[in-house]
Amino acid sequence: MQRERDYYKQQEQERRAQYVKDHPQLRPAFAQDILDGKVAVGMTPDDVKASWGKPGMINSSGGVNGSFDQWCYHDSSFLYFTDGLLTSWQVQKQP
Repeated sequence: MQRERDYYKQQEQERRAQYVKDHPQLRPAFAQDILDGKVAVGMTPDDVKASWGKPGMINSSGGVNGSFDQWCYHDSSFLYFTDGLLTSWQVQKQP
């Protein structure tokens, strides 16, 4: 079981590093956040996918004030995008 987790973690790190390498225009802080598996306000959906992977579900809405997306992850984390940029997130923590 530990071997599988180590393998998965290594694959994630390699995927993140490849994304950063393939996107030299990334702001240095975003590049480091992606390598560390973190997200930051202002990231694009592709940046977030590189860091956290694909969400389990996406809820979208739009109107005169722009487009809004909520990304839902299986660990009860929620990310919020406005007009294609990450604006906030919510992560549930166990007490």
